[in-house]
Amino acid sequence: MSTAPQTSATSYFLRMKQEGRWNHHRAQQPGPTGTVIKFAPKEDLAWEEVRRAEARREIHDTLETEAHGDIWYCGNAAGEAREFFKLFERGVSDLKTLRADIGISVWQMEDMNRWKGWNPRIASSLQRMIAHREMVLATFDRLVENAHRGDSSQGENA
Repeated sequence: MSTAPQTSATSYFLRMKQEGRWNHHRAQQPGPTGTVIKFAPKEDLAWEEVRRAEARREIHDTLETEAHGDIWYCGNAAGEAREFFKLFERGVSDLKTLRADIGISVWQMEDMNRWKGWNPRIASSLQRMIAHREMVLATFDRLVENAHRGDSSQGENA
């Protein structure tokens, strides 16, 4: 049996009803309205810090970061290139668009260079991400070239 204090639904709803009455009464008179329970400024700051820490933890505690331990994990370049190649084979998108999606544009590279200058701690992670994108693009180009070579050799045999 638990020794922790429990709040029943009935007492919770009674409390909400009391707060509603209080707010309604305060709305009839000049002055601020709000909840009955107010935190002191220090308590409010402490609760806000807890909320922020919880939000940060939720962002960083994804399945990917739990499995790899690194929020900058890029994944498998060959597998990603194969997925882009499947999109090309199905005719979902053309080569120019897929290459633009895989690669890093000039303005994106400039933005990342500014980030590297602003926060040197993430420079190696950004460089690893850039290298990953380049590997994906090179593998994708190789797959397209092999497929094109395969199509032209089949056309010659026919």
